[in-house]
Amino acid sequence: MNLLWPLLFSAIAWFLLFYYLKRRLDSLSRDDGQIQRVRQELNQLIMELDLTTERNIELLENKIGELKGISNEAQREIQLLRQQKEEYSQALNRYRELGRKENNLIGKKIHQEEKHTEPSKKLSPKERVLQQFRGGAAPEEIARIEEIPLGEVELIISLNNLGDKRGNS
Repeated sequence: MNLLWPLLFSAIAWFLLFYYLKRRLDSLSRDDGQIQRVRQELNQLIMELDLTTERNIELLENKIGELKGISNEAQREIQLLRQQKEEYSQALNRYRELGRKENNLIGKKIHQEEKHTEPSKKLSPKERVLQQFRGGAAPEEIARIEEIPLGEVELIISLNNLGDKRGNS
């Protein structure tokens, strides 16, 4: 009997050790199942992120393409406007040159008429200024032709309430 107690004690210890190890292995296998589920969920999240990223990249590429198209159209419009501005400037310069030539002709014509008129029919400087202004000459041209200050020409025009009423008597 003396031998029975240690043997029984040793059998119970082995049984408890076996039971403990079995429970430990079961819990580890359950942990492995949880780890497996977590891995599956992570893989699924990664796949969803990949799909979302690809879709977002495609959307960005589409928007970039649209912006490039808009930018190209804007560049064409700017180029067109520059060409139109240049044409306008050239036309404006031509008209100004024609206006200067016309003003010179008007001034010369008036001077020639003055030279050929009798002294009693000569016009006063005021009348010459008004006549030239009504004929379409600019105040600067009148001042240059008549050799009088620009301020005086403008004063004569304004005192006679002509303002921009060229050609209207």
